[in-house]
Amino acid sequence: MALFSRRAVQLMLDENAQWLSAKQTARHIAALNSTLNQAALSDEWEIAFLNAFSKLGTVVHEPDRVGESKPDIILRINGTKVLVADIVTASDKDLHRINPVETLWDELWNRTKRVRDAGISTGFSLQVGAGTPKRGQSLFRGRGAQPVRLKIPEQQRWKAVIFNRGFERFLSAVVSRPAVDREFVVRSDEADIRIGYGLNESWRREHLVYTGTPFKKKNPVHTALRHKRDQLAKSKFTGTKGIILCDGYCALMQDRSGSWASFGLDEVVKEFLREHQSISFVAAITISGRRGIGPKNLYYDFTVYTNRRGTPIPAELDKAIMKLPDLLPRPMNTPQNALNELDWLRKTNAWNQGMSHAGGYSLSSRRVKVSSRNVLQLLAGTLGVQQFQAGLGGRNPFAEKLLRGQLIKSVLIEPSEVAEEDDDWIVFEFGEPDPAISPFRQRP
Repeated sequence: MALFSRRAVQLMLDENAQWLSAKQTARHIAALNSTLNQAALSDEWEIAFLNAFSKLGTVVHEPDRVGESKPDIILRINGTKVLVADIVTASDKDLHRINPVETLWDELWNRTKRVRDAGISTGFSLQVGAGTPKRGQSLFRGRGAQPVRLKIPEQQRWKAVIFNRGFERFLSAVVSRPAVDREFVVRSDEADIRIGYGLNESWRREHLVYTGTPFKKKNPVHTALRHKRDQLAKSKFTGTKGIILCDGYCALMQDRSGSWASFGLDEVVKEFLREHQSISFVAAITISGRRGIGPKNLYYDFTVYTNRRGTPIPAELDKAIMKLPDLLPRPMNTPQNALNELDWLRKTNAWNQGMSHAGGYSLSSRRVKVSSRNVLQLLAGTLGVQQFQAGLGGRNPFAEKLLRGQLIKSVLIEPSEVAEEDDDWIVFEFGEPDPAISPFRQRP
């Protein structure tokens, strides 16, 4: 899928099916296969943590009768019920919905296509202002301040307010005289937008950060935790209750300590636990990256917040919880990149395809190592020769070997360095020039 490889997700589905009901497994599969699923990251996290907890003991998922709720996890270790827990994924989707600058940026790219079609490669810039605070509120942006609200009109108003005849005249002027710097400005009660064009411009956008956390309570994490607390309260369980808090691309999940302008995750979760003593712990997890590209540089950032005033966590359970990250599959993407990948898969009608090694290769005089999926697509006719060559830097190593008279001597499949990845390498070994397809020559 996106957070994890498709191979890893399928393995977890198979393992979970051994103890989940057929209906529960079918629901998970249907959700993952649906291109309309806007909560795909939540589903991946749930499947992964159900799988991890099942390796710590016996798990029951959403039982029919536990008070008035259906908890995600009832965990028994050595036959004793030690935990009731729910899994929740926090995201900034509501903040993005009311501040649709990403969508506006995509629309600007689409609307400027005729400039690029005219052979003009100069970029555009987008600057979006923010609304002014209400009377009596400070202009200061920081803790306790009014949340940032960008001045972008509702999307159904974009054609009338932004991409109108004035904007089209602006683009026509750019095409007719591309050496002249220009700008298109919309400032009204509902919009504060500047679109710039110039020889020194690059594709960039500027706006205030709207995903900060000015309040300990009015934020995506606290809202998600409070919702799960209410559900767990209905279970009537008096023992250890916990919440697994997962990152669905939420800025607060990536900011543990906060700053002068924004509360951090530590403060928000501790405030929640201080208010709700019925919750024994919150285990927060996100995926972060070290320097470098690829899954090898990703790792789980996992923190368990315990409630000193809540029901104590048994020592055996405490040790088990700390093992959870080690029981999860290797991450393939950060939450942000996972969402970007899902959007791309929807747009390209490739929802059921995992990441491939396309664009990666290794070439030598006797050896060609490329994506096995790319070769299969090439042989199947779904990938053109030019597309295949483009992924290899414009080269066709097989044409080069054929021109030299070298024939294939062996073919083998080489697994990826990261076992969970959704592609393998296919390695072709070539011999010396063969008289079957090359001139005769005197051997040394």
